Amino acid sequence: MSIIVDAYNYIGHSQELHLDDPSARDKVIYLMGQYCARVKKSVTLVFDGNYFAHQTNRKRRYGRVTVLYTSPIYTADDAIKKMVKNQEARRRKSMLIVSSDREILDYATSHGAPVLRSEEFEGLLYQTLETPKKLDRVNIQLSEKEVQEWLREFGTEPADEKKTSKHEKPHKPPSSSAKKLKTGKPTSQGTQKRSRRSSASSGGNDDIDRVHVHLSPQAVEEWMSIFGEEEED
Repeated sequence: MSIIVDAYNYIGHSQELHLDDPSARDKVIYLMGQYCARVKKSVTLVFDGNYFAHQTNRKRRYGRVTVLYTSPIYTADDAIKKMVKNQEARRRKSMLIVSSDREILDYATSHGAPVLRSEEFEGLLYQTLETPKKLDRVNIQLSEKEVQEWLREFGTEPADEKKTSKHEKPHKPPSSSAKKLKTGKPTSQGTQKRSRRSSASSGGNDDIDRVHVHLSPQAVEEWMSIFGEEEED
């Protein structure tokens, strides 16, 4: 939306600015600049003819704020009416005319442009500037110092216990054959080998009593050092 302000009319109806203040014009330009930066809109301030300004300097831009000084033969009222008239009818609805001059308000309204009295717009302006600015959570930027302070305050995120380090070999569950060895239950292959050994040592006639096998503490330690302890489920 483009906002067109009858500048001296605005100052004359302001609670904060005064026409007899030499810096009033600079103050209103500054205020409008702050307002535009907050609401992301453009404002055109129309001042009555500046007799000391060169013709080429009658229109100046300050960011989103355009300052227009009318020529000596035109008033701000004439300039605002012309701006409304020259705009396409469908675009007038996106304009806002700010003035407390009844003639300007009636003209803009009859041409389909929204209007707002100067004192009402001033209230809206200060209300907008006094409202805390919303935090931009998408484009927020933190310095390295702020990041370190945040980490000291809240700590780092705990690592996922399921993830393994690059240098750590993933744990593999013991095979069924290894489990049987650890529990003292020999595999079929191990049974055949030990049967052959026992048959050879006993002349091939006696079988080993696998139920009443007794191992010495030294044999148990050697066995455990080779196959390890069984992991609990």
